[in-house]
Amino acid sequence: MRILLVAVNSKYIHTSLSVRTLSANAGGLDFIELTINEDITELLSAVYERRPDVICFSCYVWNIEYILKAASSLKSMLPEALIVFGGPEVSFCAGEILQRHEFVDAVIRGEGEETVAALAGNGFKFDGVRGVTYRGKNIIENPDAPPVQDLDSLVFPYTDEDLAENSRKLIYYESSRGCPYRCSYCLSSTEHSVRYKSVGKVKAELGRIIAAKPQTVKFTDRTFNSDAKRGAQLLLYMLENGQGITFHFELAAHTLTEEFMEIAARAPEGMFRFEIGLQSTNHDTLKAIKRSTELARLFKNVSRLTSMKNIHVHLDLIAGLPFEDYKSFGKSFNDAVGLRPTVLQLGFLKLLRGTDARAEAFRHGYKYRSYPPYEVIENAYISCGELLKLKRIEAVFDMYYNSGAFKKSVLYLERLCGNSFRLFELLAEQFENKRLFSVQLSRSALYEKLCEFAVSLGAEDLFFDLLKADYLTSNKNAVTPSWSLRPYNTELHKKRTEIIEGDNRELFSCFGDMPVRDILKRVHFEEFSYRVHDDCSFKRCVLAFSKSGDLLGEIIGY
Repeated sequence: MRILLVAVNSKYIHTSLSVRTLSANAGGLDFIELTINEDITELLSAVYERRPDVICFSCYVWNIEYILKAASSLKSMLPEALIVFGGPEVSFCAGEILQRHEFVDAVIRGEGEETVAALAGNGFKFDGVRGVTYRGKNIIENPDAPPVQDLDSLVFPYTDEDLAENSRKLIYYESSRGCPYRCSYCLSSTEHSVRYKSVGKVKAELGRIIAAKPQTVKFTDRTFNSDAKRGAQLLLYMLENGQGITFHFELAAHTLTEEFMEIAARAPEGMFRFEIGLQSTNHDTLKAIKRSTELARLFKNVSRLTSMKNIHVHLDLIAGLPFEDYKSFGKSFNDAVGLRPTVLQLGFLKLLRGTDARAEAFRHGYKYRSYPPYEVIENAYISCGELLKLKRIEAVFDMYYNSGAFKKSVLYLERLCGNSFRLFELLAEQFENKRLFSVQLSRSALYEKLCEFAVSLGAEDLFFDLLKADYLTSNKNAVTPSWSLRPYNTELHKKRTEIIEGDNRELFSCFGDMPVRDILKRVHFEEFSYRVHDDCSFKRCVLAFSKSGDLLGEIIGY
């Protein structure tokens, strides 16, 4: 029997852990993976060429509509083939899927390793196999399959060849399942325990991954540090063995230990990326969504992480939660930005199938989209118009904060506007009024639009020097921008060789013994009215930048 597993990823750089795990634990089933951005004909062709007897789709909120279209066509193209769905988007509505879509023959509910292995071993006969809902004379729902208790029993999902082939993509890895928390909007809240692979098993599997030298390893664990001692042991292993690789985790910041913090502090810049769910700082909201968080300790730990400068800190907020009105969300936003995360993701509540939030939507007057990803339209606390306004704020915030290209200028404008939320609220209004959201703006144009915005606020000259410093450190091969307070100094240009060979030689030590003529090709000298690299005092200075976007330092004796 020819069995084909199909993964439809959201981006090309992703790899599907689900089909690899199902394949490995069923003896090595054939699988393919594509993305939702590819023409559906590519998927149909890839499947049809294999002429499978069984086609199993891994279904998520981001790909279900694409998969439904593909599966419908495949049933016409390969009418004898069984079409089987599985994954979180169909596990909680298996009967409904079969009722609404006649081309689907069965749905595997919950964790699928043991179920798929059983089906692969019996010729995909559904009768009596736990965890399956299937089409017989009627729709038949077999009892639930228990979750895998011994995660060490699962086969490692990657072959060495697979790891080598995908080393430039995101390599997903799972060291635990379940979550100790019960957040009402999260599918992990449907589980009631956390199951772990042993530390020895994880180290052995990570060793195989590290040997392939991938760019990024992303853990799918819902809370990597739910066992604090175990989390620290694994972090130390990665620090000692995974140099040159980026590791991404989801953490509970309020439970971070001193041991974990000290290990993180020793990491090279960019090695660890910590994703932390703040979601809200409204206590009534946190209680309503059953989110157990010690905010004071979370703030303290996140501030410490961001002050280390070597850790990429990704902080999450969610708009549309119970008891969080527009004003309250503005406070949560300011609280979050005040922690100075590398990235602050402003998300919008999705009422996912199987979650308490969806089951209890009526309590808070929720209206939400009837199609994936089931995003909230409004509730009893925040209107549709206010959520749309937050969408626009999210867009400009991504441009000017999350891009990391406007650090100095954004700090100035925050102080000018009173707080961060007000800054991005006003900036979003200007973009809306000038119809800029419908225009594809270049990076240079973003600086120009921020100049216009700053002028409308009455910004002082210091702002334009700060913006120029941002521009030169965030753009390769940058030259003096047209909006600079000072035009490019041609006399400075003539003396570049003299500057490098003189008392400033130490500034250019990063170039080693490179000849001066070659250094000249790699540096840019810029004149400022303010000392933007130090105390921002009004004092003319000349700064040296590498053309790769690094500030080398202040030129002395000029």
